[in-house]
Amino acid sequence: KLLPLLPDDKSRHEAVGNLIQLYANTGEYDRAETIAKDRPPLEGCREWLLASAHDGKQRADFLGKLLIRLVSSAADQMIQLYLASCQNTEPGFAADVIRRALALYDPLFPDGDCGFYAQFPARIHRELAVLDVSEGREEEAIDHLRECVRFGTVFERYDPEAERSSLFFRGEADGGWVRTEPGSEGWDELRGWLADPLFDGIRERIGE
Repeated sequence: KLLPLLPDDKSRHEAVGNLIQLYANTGEYDRAETIAKDRPPLEGCREWLLASAHDGKQRADFLGKLLIRLVSSAADQMIQLYLASCQNTEPGFAADVIRRALALYDPLFPDGDCGFYAQFPARIHRELAVLDVSEGREEEAIDHLRECVRFGTVFERYDPEAERSSLFFRGEADGGWVRTEPGSEGWDELRGWLADPLFDGIRERIGE
């Protein structure tokens, strides 16, 4: 009854959050989930509302999915910040940003079982290789290119139906798609990165 009378989105979002939590507290999880699903995806954080509508393992499942989405979004924004900051006059700022972006994934995938999300560290390693080459660190660039290929191969070959083993995602399957199509060599964007003339002279040293 109150929701239609509230004057702004912030108040409505807070009221919806409170209502979902009240239903969850009284065990009415179906009603809580229905309300969460009815909210527009861009209104606040739908995944957090869905988590609030459950408890136990179901809540943990929603929070796990939210966590990886937030980390991937943060890493992508840090990549964009790096690219936008390459002309920054503050020494080392852009390099520090991109190195910290890579560190976001280590706690989530300590065993390297990234699946679908391996595309993001692959891109970060590519950007680090670009940075190293541009600053004359050839050996470091080669190491990052090797890691770029390793993560890129994980992304190409992951089974969307296979259950993940990493700490926060045990038993979860990614679903979705792999960027491989009939007649394609695999993840074409990865091939494009490696073909960059910037890497002429060191490309053959990264191995098969």
